[in-house]
Amino acid sequence: MIAKTLLSTLLRKKTRTLLLLFSIAACASLLFANAGFQKTCEQMIYNADTRWSGNSELIIHPKQSVGAEEWINPDLLASYNNQLEYAYRFIRCNALYAPSSDYIHYFTALGTDIKEFNSYNPLTLESGNIDNWTGNKLILGTTYAKMLGVSVGDTLPLEIAGESYTFQIAGISQPKGLFTRELADGGYLLMPRETLADILGGQCNLIFLKTKDASAVPALKQTLVDSLPQYAVRLGINHAVIQAETNNYVMPFWISSVVVLFMSVFIIYSSFHLIVNERISILGILRSVGCTRKKTNQILILESMIIGIVGGAIGCVLGIGVLHVIKNAYFSGESAVIDAPVLFGAREALFTIVVSTMITMLSAVLPIIRVTKESVKNIILNDFQKKKLKNAKLWPLGVLLLLPCCIVPMIISKGFMGMMAASVAATLALLGLNLLIPLFCRLAAFATRSFSHEIALGVRNAGDFEALVNNIRLFATTLAIMVFMMTIFNTLGADLKNMNKQNNYDISIMLRKSDPQTIEKLSQTDGVADFYGIYKAPATIISHGTFMNQLIGIDNEDYFKFFPAQISPETHAALSALDDGNRIVTTNILRDKLGLKIGDILTLRLENGVVDYKITGFLDTNRGIGHVGYISSERYKADMGVQYYSTVYVKASGDPNVVKNNIQRIFFRDILSIQTKQEMEVAEADKVIGIFNAINTYAYFAMLIGVLGIINNMVACFLGRRRNLALYHCIGMSAKSAGRMLMTEAVVIGIIGALAGLGIGIMMVQTVPFVVGMLWGNVTVAVPVVNITIMCIAGIAAMLLSSLVPFIKGKNISIMDNIRYE
Repeated sequence: MIAKTLLSTLLRKKTRTLLLLFSIAACASLLFANAGFQKTCEQMIYNADTRWSGNSELIIHPKQSVGAEEWINPDLLASYNNQLEYAYRFIRCNALYAPSSDYIHYFTALGTDIKEFNSYNPLTLESGNIDNWTGNKLILGTTYAKMLGVSVGDTLPLEIAGESYTFQIAGISQPKGLFTRELADGGYLLMPRETLADILGGQCNLIFLKTKDASAVPALKQTLVDSLPQYAVRLGINHAVIQAETNNYVMPFWISSVVVLFMSVFIIYSSFHLIVNERISILGILRSVGCTRKKTNQILILESMIIGIVGGAIGCVLGIGVLHVIKNAYFSGESAVIDAPVLFGAREALFTIVVSTMITMLSAVLPIIRVTKESVKNIILNDFQKKKLKNAKLWPLGVLLLLPCCIVPMIISKGFMGMMAASVAATLALLGLNLLIPLFCRLAAFATRSFSHEIALGVRNAGDFEALVNNIRLFATTLAIMVFMMTIFNTLGADLKNMNKQNNYDISIMLRKSDPQTIEKLSQTDGVADFYGIYKAPATIISHGTFMNQLIGIDNEDYFKFFPAQISPETHAALSALDDGNRIVTTNILRDKLGLKIGDILTLRLENGVVDYKITGFLDTNRGIGHVGYISSERYKADMGVQYYSTVYVKASGDPNVVKNNIQRIFFRDILSIQTKQEMEVAEADKVIGIFNAINTYAYFAMLIGVLGIINNMVACFLGRRRNLALYHCIGMSAKSAGRMLMTEAVVIGIIGALAGLGIGIMMVQTVPFVVGMLWGNVTVAVPVVNITIMCIAGIAAMLLSSLVPFIKGKNISIMDNIRYE
């Protein structure tokens, strides 16, 4: 009977119930989107890998390093035939399409037996046929066929290995499999393997393997690695790498979830506060006919659990839309990825519903206990002591809590302790903000005491009623956290862009053989103004249990003409003396992380064994997130057992794209990879922009949830103040004056919340260089002014809109109904 009675009150108050369900669903939708985004990213990366690897399990190809073998001897696999379902041989090379000087494009050509190709990675033709797969024929994808304006039967002039050939288009593939993302991959051309073998003089430089027993893949891979050291052997699909890449994508969103959970508790609390207030008289009747306080609490908490389950389920549905929006913002420009479906499963839905239910039940406990602990008489008469805030006596403590944000950045250094101190200072600032809000309200009331009565009363009310002050706290705290988080990600993105722009080169090249004599041919290449070769590889720092992203061997300090760094006079001297024994210059970031000093020994694991290096200097660079060390090129060659440069960097005197093509013609057979600086910047910028877009989208959703909480609180505050509003009407306040008062309250909440949130957020921003400094190095703080301004304006507008609810309800308030117990 009790449950039925409470349920009927929920159904009668449809607007309140729907608002509560929507608040829970909105919070749940972001939790669901977070969980689903991880699975979606994982599937996207998996699809991206399989478009190349097909259904193969292992891939063998020449090593992508200098001095590597150019061709693979397939006879070396003969002893493994009994373990293999197939071992398909391909020939991979570049094919230059240059119909005019205005358009030059390099395709990746694959020479293959077409039946084998369809077995490993099925082809779907849009037009044409492959019945007679011999001679100078090719298949290309729909995207490039449209770009080039060609169709089946047309011919393409191509340059392969410096010679010109004409190929006939035998088929055009749909955008599936290998041709899924042609623009991102640069375009593929399928050709008969025998044709490319005759042109290039080799039989195979790419092999795809599939085993008869999938469980034997790890063991076979290790066997092939050991027996074929001259080649690279890798998994067709590396699930560990996919998981690592996925974690990189979703990490910012799990961090952001802390903000969502914080707001969710507050919003659902305010929603239940509103629901409980609406049902006070029913609770009083139930108590008066013998329902105990314990039984009432149990039923109300059970009810909150059911509401949480329903709201969580609705949130899963809404979360699908949110997931689409976040995915599209993250992978902006990746049309094939954007078109890919979002993925989720029972685990993600169950996680969302369970967390939503727990948050709902915890948030409902306080308003339930607040009402049920009152006496039956007070509940029936709706005679609660109206809570008004005392004078803001805790503001000195709030000021003290803000001081660390001002002092800590001036006295700490970057490193682990600096990061911890900066994080604590930012957290204390949020606590201080909440203690200072009542003081800001008092100051606003004092400043407007000479205004009209409605305005002065509205400003004073904003600081007197707990629900209104909580609205200011919620808005200000949400805004401060968003300013802090968005600034961190914007700063890292801006720093990455700036670092790329500071790189003083135009083209990077990796050659199969790049000794000083070979790359000297660059000096005779049209458009090459200067070039510099470096030796580079990752290394393990055994002595400190960490890693070095780049151990760089340099011939001289000309390296820093291509990659500028901040170098002190003492470090210049140390760089000049790198040839004097095992000496190394590393970065300030590693110095701060590991507590290094001049004269310390770094023990590195290199190709030729473990080597001790003496630290002789430090310099400031964010390259390789600061995990970088510089040794002499002679020392590098001896300790790593290499003779060729890892990468050659070129400065162009003209258009880098033209110079790139000139270099490709000269070093055609030896080029492992070549990119212009602009291409690298675009690739990096796409990642940064994607992260930043998605974080902003997430922030806007979080702000929307905050606005829902504020609307709940405005309505709850109105319900708690009906008697006050009735008394105002009784002593002569008109509906128009009451409207001005309520509108003033909304404006005050918006302005104080925005100014306080922005102010404290900017104070917190001072700690950003130290929060990220240990992991990223020196950064220049970049505040996303436009995004923050949009959030402030949207928040203030939401305050004004939310004031319409009490304004409309207040006009029709019944004086007798609300003061009859006086």
